[in-house]
Amino acid sequence: MPLEAIHLKKLLCFFDAPQAQRKAMLREDIRREIAKANGVTASGGDFHVPFWADAKRHVLGKVDLEDQTNIRIASNERRKNL
Repeated sequence: MPLEAIHLKKLLCFFDAPQAQRKAMLREDIRREIAKANGVTASGGDFHVPFWADAKRHVLGKVDLEDQTNIRIASNERRKNL
């Protein structure tokens, strides 16, 4: 939560949150900023954005959607059930 460029929604949620939740929000944001500074990128659990990017590339004839989907699933342990 860099104070130089904080979004209004985030600021309002922060001030509306109870003390314990504010502390948790700050800690989470600090961890994210430290990871970003160290060059660590998040490998999130969201599957839809990468899938649709692959689907668009498949339509353009650049990748095989089935192969690319299998690669996406294999690259993240949490996607094994897909």
